[in-house]
Order: sequence, then structure tokens, then C-alpha cells
Amino acid sequence: MSVGRLGFLFLLVSPGLLQGEAQALPCPAPSLNNGFLHQEMHPDGEELTYACDTGFKPIVEGWWAKSKCQNGKWSHVPQCIDERSCLPPAVQNGGFPVSRTGWHEDGESVRITCHDGYEITSDYAEPFTSPASPLLSVQTESSSACGEPPPVQHAVVTNVEYRTVFAANAEVEYECEDGYFTQEGGTKKSVTCSSGRWTEGPTCSKWTQSCDMYFREYSLFLMYLRLMCCQFVFHCQQEVIQQLLLPCL
Repeated sequence: MSVGRLGFLFLLVSPGLLQGEAQALPCPAPSLNNGFLHQEMHPDGEELTYACDTGFKPIVEGWWAKSKCQNGKWSHVPQCIDERSCLPPAVQNGGFPVSRTGWHEDGESVRITCHDGYEITSDYAEPFTSPASPLLSVQTESSSACGEPPPVQHAVVTNVEYRTVFAANAEVEYECEDGYFTQEGGTKKSVTCSSGRWTEGPTCSKWTQSCDMYFREYSLFLMYLRLMCCQFVFHCQQEVIQQLLLPCL
């Protein structure tokens, strides 16, 4: 086989050599006011270290900061801001509007809103004026909040997503498993968070056809017992009906 044919075959089985493989782009050195860095190109994946002049600090934590080149772009744009300015506070269980610049000037106010079930317990008033410290955690669980709804046998919570804290007056709904019913004869029952506790949940049990027929047949008798001030205690499960008549005390 001639050299020319070998070359033609090599090009056929190696098309990548004609098109070239996509390569990650390097990053140009960014401009930086009130600080210093190396003014040169940086390959993909390399970290750029920069520092700020006296009276200024990086826009990220630390007096020395690093930004990583990621396919032609820096992980964050190096900036030096006034050392009295604040980075966004670290707020647990709450949030606030994001600053356009990514930082807050000295004296700027940030209004913090707690998630449901949490309240502000720091000494700072709302709206909160940024102190010198760039990090602040001001939320704690409210005393009137409730934890997870208690588990109910043969029932699931259906109307809310899972979470560990619920605000006061929050309402969740239980739904009984197929073939099970609440004491009222339904399939659903709601509970409410009140003063840190959930109201009483449902009891889901079998409600068989014989039980249903029993209550239809004796509905007038049960009404008569109620008028006579008597308590009619019953338990109906698995086709078995137990009853007990108790006089009023």
C-alpha cells in the first residue's frame, strides 16, 4: 500500500484530527481596582490569587482571595470593596433580597424575612443594618411553631411537602389508607399547629359493610339514647361489633 493511501486511511478513521477537539478556553487577567494581581492569561482550571490595598477587602471571605478559571470565565469577578462594607449575611432559616453588586455598603439596611416557623431573636432591629462582621445568623425556631406532624397508623400527610418545622396555625391533612376510615366515617382529617402542639389527629380503622349496616339500622335507637343522656360506646372492626351502654353520671 502506498504512503498516499495510508495517509488517506488515517484521515478517515481519525476525523477528530481534521476538526480538532474542543478545548477549554483560558481566562484573561481581570481588571482590578484598589488591589493587585498578576496581569497575564490563565489556563482553564488555574486559580488566580489577588489581594486588596489598605482600607479595602476582597468580595469573598479572607484578606487574600482566589478565583478559578472555568472555561474562559472566572468563578467570581475579582473585586476590592471598602473594608467597612459587608458581604451578604449568612442567614439560617430565612432570606433577604439579593444585592445587585453582591455586597452591601456600610450603613445599608437588609430586611430579613424568616421562613415559616422561625422568628428573629437577635438584638438587631428589623430592618437590619449591617455591622462590621460580614456573617450573621439571626433565626431560631419560634416557640409557637410545631415539629413534624405525628405519625398516624394507616394514614399519610398529603397536602404539604416534608419539612421539620411548621408555623403556628399551619394545617396539614391526613388521608387514611384505602379501606380505612376516620372515626367520623370519612377518609381525611386535618390537624392544626396550636401553641407549639398539633391538635388531635385521626384514628384510621377498618369500616366494614356490616358496621355500616349496623349504624343505618340502629340510627334512630342511637338518637334516642343520646336524648336520654346516655353514652353509647362502640368498637367496630373486622366485622365484629362490640357495644356498651353507659348511663350518665
